[in-house]
Amino acid sequence: MRSPVASTPVRVWIALHALVVLAPVLAMLVPLPDVPLYGVEESSRPRWAFGAWRAETFQSALRDWFESHIGFRGVMVRTDSTVCAVLGSDKQRQTVLVGSDDATLYVRDSLLFMAIQRRELPSFVASAESFAVHLGSVRRKLHDRGRELVVVVAPNKTMLYDENVPARYRGRERVDLQVHEALRAALERAGVPFADANALFESQRADVDRLFPRTARHWSRLGACLVLREALPVNLARPDCSYDVVPISREMSPDFDLYRLQNQWRVETGPVLNTVIRRSDNLGTDRKRIPRALYVGTSFMWTFGELMRHDVDNAVALYYNRSFYDVTSNARDPLPPAEPGSPRWADYALGRDLYVIEILEEYLRDGYVLPFLKTLDEHLE
Repeated sequence: MRSPVASTPVRVWIALHALVVLAPVLAMLVPLPDVPLYGVEESSRPRWAFGAWRAETFQSALRDWFESHIGFRGVMVRTDSTVCAVLGSDKQRQTVLVGSDDATLYVRDSLLFMAIQRRELPSFVASAESFAVHLGSVRRKLHDRGRELVVVVAPNKTMLYDENVPARYRGRERVDLQVHEALRAALERAGVPFADANALFESQRADVDRLFPRTARHWSRLGACLVLREALPVNLARPDCSYDVVPISREMSPDFDLYRLQNQWRVETGPVLNTVIRRSDNLGTDRKRIPRALYVGTSFMWTFGELMRHDVDNAVALYYNRSFYDVTSNARDPLPPAEPGSPRWADYALGRDLYVIEILEEYLRDGYVLPFLKTLDEHLE
């Protein structure tokens, strides 16, 4: 029989394990301080219903709620992410991946797009053709009504920083570049003017870090401003894109969103010098000439709403053809849902003077804008 003294280390070891297991649950019941996580949305606690329980949707929703509210979640996620980064581990569901230079950060979706195979090219080309055909039809119909359609091809980070892409995402052939050229060709055949952010940024290679920061998912305000200025017709107010270089916070600036999204323990929290667009107000006094704007696209389009807030009226944004938002202010307030073709949808989408369509090639095949274009095309008959 073991003596109590001999079993003490075992008891301590068991107690430590129990503490590790129970601490998050206890911290969930009695809220304790934790560190924030970036890019994470907390789910709401589901209500029990027999039908949901029988369909097993209640159980999965309860699991998601528990995982998003467990105590010390921020500490655990940051510690896990930091250990994986130190060991060079590439987790299966990791969102942010570090380039070969240890400085350029990529979203996994962008790298997967760069690594597409030749067999996938026809589906991307077909999507590009469909986009272009409907954009051309919509543009002609809007032009006949004295309205404007502006098309912007959003930048692809792997095209601008391809030399830093990790080797495992480099294929033998750059099919993504062929998709890009196919999209450009389709738009030109359809008679659709467009601004290509990739081409514009490439022409200003010396300043590319300012136009698409290495630590960001999206273009900078300066980069978006230059593209918007190129895309807008001369009869509309165009931003002058003048800027100042001032200290900004890594904790707040969108130019460091991927840096924060890594959710690691780090010490680089101080301010850094960055470009800040000066406020431009081109409204003047004749409010009859201020266009009512609709932005359609991905998260790249949010910057347009910020840059043009003082130059357009009653601005609305359609995000991934899922949700409408009021972007008359930087608050980005969600609007009541609207089914395509419904009176509310017509209020959001029809009667606009300016339509700004943003295309992100890595999601081109998903057709996120295409349903909207088809519905708009039908209503403009």
